[in-house]
Amino acid sequence: MASLAKKIGKADGLAFGYYYNFIYESIKFIEKKGKIKQKNSGDGNEITSSLDNVNILVIVPDNLHSYYLVSDVVKNLLEEVLVTAPEGVRSRTKVWRWFTFNTGSIVKNVLVDIPPTTIKTLRLFRENSSNVDHYLHHSRIVSAKDQATFERVRRGLKGDIHMFADSLNSILKRETDLRPDNDIEYDRIVLVKYAEDFIKEIFDQETIENLNGFSLNENQEFQDAVGKIDAIIQSKKDVILERMRAAILGTTEKRKRSAFQRIADKIKRIIRSVVRFYHRNNPLD
Repeated sequence: MASLAKKIGKADGLAFGYYYNFIYESIKFIEKKGKIKQKNSGDGNEITSSLDNVNILVIVPDNLHSYYLVSDVVKNLLEEVLVTAPEGVRSRTKVWRWFTFNTGSIVKNVLVDIPPTTIKTLRLFRENSSNVDHYLHHSRIVSAKDQATFERVRRGLKGDIHMFADSLNSILKRETDLRPDNDIEYDRIVLVKYAEDFIKEIFDQETIENLNGFSLNENQEFQDAVGKIDAIIQSKKDVILERMRAAILGTTEKRKRSAFQRIADKIKRIIRSVVRFYHRNNPLD
């Protein structure tokens, strides 16, 4: 139980830091009239944005394979943008990947991130705990003992990542439902998807099998494999972007709140405010 509690605490801490340092501040920047600018366009073309036309997509890798594959998709197809603090506020600019599409009524801007520092922290922790060489590609592992160790690390990392995603969803739910005087629907704006589910949404089964073959073939040089994966992604760019659009729209439609739900949320916040009045020593609750 103590070991499980430590694991949950570690995942909670990483989710808490990632949310407040990156997601929460980005949302607040946009709410307070900060700017979204394309990074590689000279002075930066400004993108018109408000919380009504912005969604945030966080793709949480289930494992290292899905991490590399989704990273390639994002790197190849999505531009980098800067979310800057509103005038007069001193805070670090946030760097996101971005794509946009027209829903018919509004132009939707989607900010995309794969939590790189978080995933790397969890991976390095797991590998270090098992004395695994951080820079040895799995295709070079030959002994049965080392393969068993690698498999144990892989399973442990997947469990850690799922705890992180669960913690992040809990924070979004709490921010939306329980914060007093809060009208921002964080769990509608921010979509958290597992990478393997996301891959199935944007690729057909044949393409997934081809990609798996390139990235997991032990006789394939890593950089050569990356080049072939990039070529497949580029060849299917329009289809992938259209499927990403459908995945975003489908999730946001399911999360829209009815008028009754909004009233219920207000009541929950009032009750929570009363409870917090009598428990003032727990500001993070």
